[in-house]
Amino acid sequence: MLHVLQLPTRLTYRIALAMLVTIVCARAEAQVKPLKITGGGNAPQGISLIPLTPAPHDATGVATELGAYSGAGFFQVLNFTGPLTAQFSSAPDFVFVAANGDKLAMTYGVVGNGARQPGQVALTPNADGSFTAVFVAEFNPELAKCTGRFAKVNAGSLIMIAVSSPFFIVGANTTPFTYTWQGEGQLVYGNRANVRGPIRPQPAASSLNANLLRAQMSRASGNHQVYPAARRR
Repeated sequence: MLHVLQLPTRLTYRIALAMLVTIVCARAEAQVKPLKITGGGNAPQGISLIPLTPAPHDATGVATELGAYSGAGFFQVLNFTGPLTAQFSSAPDFVFVAANGDKLAMTYGVVGNGARQPGQVALTPNADGSFTAVFVAEFNPELAKCTGRFAKVNAGSLIMIAVSSPFFIVGANTTPFTYTWQGEGQLVYGNRANVRGPIRPQPAASSLNANLLRAQMSRASGNHQVYPAARRR
């Protein structure tokens, strides 16, 4: 018996074409863009050494995707992991503002918003009794608070390293200080429903900052061990 191959109907073609267009559009909508940030700012009230006590900080600088930016947020110590080391996070976030007012809101060290772990800080004692701090944390976008062109951000991750100017410990607080920071990672733009979890920075950036932190912690541990809150001026 001769079997006749049935050709697809027009409806079948239309369904297949619609599926193809959907897949292509979904891929086209998801754009991964590098994010590099440099700058610095102030901790005008210092930081509290009492866990979960927020303190403000601000920053200005230049970043890809943002251009010249200003920003502000809150920092908090989560817990002490050693005489000169601690974990920290934002409380609740840090908001970068582009020149035209578009906002890129990000948390740092917040595991519940995609960070692999809390931020890590290491203190180095100086000869005059002051301390210098190195902070390393993963930043992740806080989608609901991003505006303007950043309203289309659906994922991302940035590793940031900050270095403070010298400060003193007074009671359970540090004196005010300034800091510089730089970070590198990616932002993802597109349909938020198509993204599962944060997009991580390139391994090289993560490894570089992790190595810097480990070196700083090693340097700190080689000095005399003083629990931060016990050192006063």
